[in-house]
Amino acid sequence: MLSGNIIVAENQNGAVVNFKFSENGHEFLAGQSTQKINLTIAISQKITIAIILLSSISVFLYKKRKIQNILTVFIAVLSVILILAMSYLIFVVSEILSNKIIPGIRTFIPPVLLLLAILAARGIRHDENLVRSYERLR
Repeated sequence: MLSGNIIVAENQNGAVVNFKFSENGHEFLAGQSTQKINLTIAISQKITIAIILLSSISVFLYKKRKIQNILTVFIAVLSVILILAMSYLIFVVSEILSNKIIPGIRTFIPPVLLLLAILAARGIRHDENLVRSYERLR
């Protein structure tokens, strides 16, 4: 997700423009649009890094299911924010270039991430309920 193109766009002149996390500033865009796009890309990059770190931490908290569940729900919220940022980026780029937008495979990763975070939260909650029921039987 952090390397490669997020969105590939084509402007009216036929020039192909790639949007990556590593780029700062796009010469073909003027004024406020460049700042909005750079800010959106920077926010998306920071959210992606936070999701990666929180997911890695959450995996190793299997003995503390309550904290793991809270982290997983927070990852789902960050995924929603990332989806909104990507949607906003696509909207702004499509308004400026008003031609052809080609979303890359990295554009479809955040919705999959959201689905997996929701499924993980449900699984953790199910395990917690199962442990509670066995404790009642003792």
